[in-house]
Amino acid sequence: MCMTQAMLADKVGLTRQAITAYEAGRNFPGEHELNKLADVLCVSVDELMGRKHE
Repeated sequence: MCMTQAMLADKVGLTRQAITAYEAGRNFPGEHELNKLADVLCVSVDELMGRKHE
């Protein structure tokens, strides 16, 4: 699925600049934003955070 930062920001209710900062590691989403991002991207918060279950 191809999604721009602007499209993701719109779906989550954030600014494109916030998404850019998250991707660059300059800022980190809070619990509420993490849950919204996981929902929009159809992944778990653990997957979003790079955690793997064995």
